[in-house]
Amino acid sequence: MPLIIALAICTHNRRGLLEQTLRCLASVDVPTGVSLTAILVTNACTDGSGELASRWGGPFALQHVDEPTPGLSHARNRALDVARGLNADVVVWCDDDVIVHADFLHGYVDAFRAFPATTVFGGRILPHFLPPTPDWLPQAIDAVGLHPFSCLDYGAERRFIRTNDLPFGANMAMRLSAVGDRQFDPRLGVTPTRKLGGEETSFLRGLLGTDPWLYVPESALYHVLPPERQSLRAVAQFYRAIGHLEGWQATERQVRMITWFGVPRWTLPVLANHTLRAGLRRFLRRDRFGALVDEVEVHRLLGFIEAFGREEAPPVRDLIR
Repeated sequence: MPLIIALAICTHNRRGLLEQTLRCLASVDVPTGVSLTAILVTNACTDGSGELASRWGGPFALQHVDEPTPGLSHARNRALDVARGLNADVVVWCDDDVIVHADFLHGYVDAFRAFPATTVFGGRILPHFLPPTPDWLPQAIDAVGLHPFSCLDYGAERRFIRTNDLPFGANMAMRLSAVGDRQFDPRLGVTPTRKLGGEETSFLRGLLGTDPWLYVPESALYHVLPPERQSLRAVAQFYRAIGHLEGWQATERQVRMITWFGVPRWTLPVLANHTLRAGLRRFLRRDRFGALVDEVEVHRLLGFIEAFGREEAPPVRDLIR
């Protein structure tokens, strides 16, 4: 029996990036013993993205479906429905702004076969910065890592990971039998009017429980990052959104906290500490990127405070995915 894989891509009004991604996917090699179908979900698109499906010339089938309800969670759930209809064994997720090479699936397929009891897998995500790139960017990456750019790199060795660090939705895979009837939470995920992500984090935590996931570095891809993603403002907004998610989840779990005027008391001394440290470093014009570490923590805490106690996390304005 072949291993049936559904390769899911969700998109909203990013035709130019999607066209490049589909062009790369058309060159992906299908490993022996694998039946592969790509699922393209156009989510409330108004830019003609769906027309690209008619031009598909890849060596495997592409199934295009439209999900009219705006929101990445709705699009992901639609992809899961299609994958179930295909009787897929595994769903591999890619974003619409990635570059993959021909051997992309080989590492995943080897891992699926070598570790049949593992339910969640994640691949390496490397940045592909489009010019012009600021000269301070490498130092910023050294200070805060690749996460603000939705990238992930745990090195070249395959390994199990049990920490709170989870795969990013741009490059992850899961066994459909383990997913069952689970769905992505529609209250989370980017929409045209809400820039809060985290839908894959919530989903994966529910799916994994206390089990580890397998990091598969051989199945690497590149995340295309335009100049607007290469700014300190974009980094700050990323962490503001992280804080919104954490504050909203604490509210959902009804975590009991002592509050002052609705603000969790524990956040105030921590916020003051990071604010003062960042300000001092800026004033002394020393350790610019140490200040950045404090500043992103300030934004995370502000996001937590803004979302805590609300039924739905507030939007992060102009957040760039």
